[in-house]
Parts: sequence; C-alpha cells; structure tokens
Amino acid sequence: MKLLCSCRQDSRNHWFEGAGKSTFLNVCIGKLIPDTGTLMFDGQLMTVKQPHEINQGGIVRVFQTPEVFQDLTILQNVLIFAFSKRDGEFRFNAFRSMLSEKSLRQEAESILLDLNMESMLHHHAGSLSRGDKRRLELVMSLIQKPKLLLLDEPTAGMSRIDTPGRLNCFQK
Repeated sequence: MKLLCSCRQDSRNHWFEGAGKSTFLNVCIGKLIPDTGTLMFDGQLMTVKQPHEINQGGIVRVFQTPEVFQDLTILQNVLIFAFSKRDGEFRFNAFRSMLSEKSLRQEAESILLDLNMESMLHHHAGSLSRGDKRRLELVMSLIQKPKLLLLDEPTAGMSRIDTPGRLNCFQK
C-alpha cells in the first residue's frame, strides 16, 4: 500500500484530531469511496471492491468505537468472524451449531486466551466494559488472519496500566 497524503502531526509523531485518519481507514475498508485517487493493496485495486470483498482480500479494521453483537456471547461474536473469513459470509444453519466447529472454536479460544478473555467466553458482549469490547473487537479481527490490520485509536479509552499489554499483543 502506498500512501501519499498531507496530515498534520507534531514533533513526537502524534497525529492531530481532524487529520483524516478515520476517514482514510474508512476508504481502506470500502466504507467510503474517495472523490479522487485509488487505493491499491496486494496488487489489486480496492476502490472498486465492496467492503466484504476487501475484507476477504485481507484488510481488517478495528474501529474507534467497538462494534460487537451485543446480544451474543463473546465466543459467538468471534466465531461469526471466523466463519465469515472461512466461508466468505456467515450462513446460519439451524441444524448445525457453530459451537460444534471444533477447530474454529479452539482457534477462537486460543486468541481469547492471548488477550486474557478466556474466562468470559459465555458472557454477553453487551455486558462488557468499553475496554473489554475493544479487546473483543481485536479478537474478532485477529481470527480473520488479516494481511493488513488497521487500528483506529487502538489504546483510546484504556487506562495507562492496560496500554502496555495492548501494545505487547500487537507485537505478537
């Protein structure tokens, strides 16, 4: 990906509010269509693709405000994205429980363990704190095995104590 833009930043390389970071990320995932220019990734023109096609191509985004399925459990939230990546979309089959997919479940549980969420597998996502919803959204992104993971304010709303743990997770 080649980026040519002019954004305001300070001497410590911190980006200012209103610099267009979230807008750029929305273009990258197909949520916004640019007025001019193109976006290439992995040799493919992304600006002509639908958001689900961009996702299948390996670009995944973690939003500033967590976007999770509030009424589903943490494990169900993660498995939906695992199926989506594997199958191209999530198809509900009432006769086959998604929890019976042993290999995907094990992979989901492993990532949840890495982010210290394994004890919350069966909690509803709506009951989580904002910080835990952000961690859940990160797990939902990582289960997709992205080629490019776009993080929009990845430590926003986190305490100073939690921030180093989040940064260590990204290095894995």
